Amino acid sequence: FDLIISTIPTPYNPAIYLDLLKFGGEMAIVGLPPVEDKVNIGINELVHKAGKKVYGSLIGGIAETQEMLDFSLKHEIYPETELITP
Repeated sequence: FDLIISTIPTPYNPAIYLDLLKFGGEMAIVGLPPVEDKVNIGINELVHKAGKKVYGSLIGGIAETQEMLDFSLKHEIYPETELITP
């Protein structure tokens, strides 16, 4: 994949998804579990998966999410998704 946008709100191992990225691919982490349920990825995993970018962003609350969904619907912007299961 060129890009993976993770919206997973529960603890998981991001390294598994890095393996799905092609060289130069990017993983945007925008869903986070509660603070007490940390998601960890080791520096060694990042170094060994060189040529890939991992970054995150804090997303807005319910009001901002609804605004984004309304905008997408109004402008007929729909997601293209693929379900990957272990």
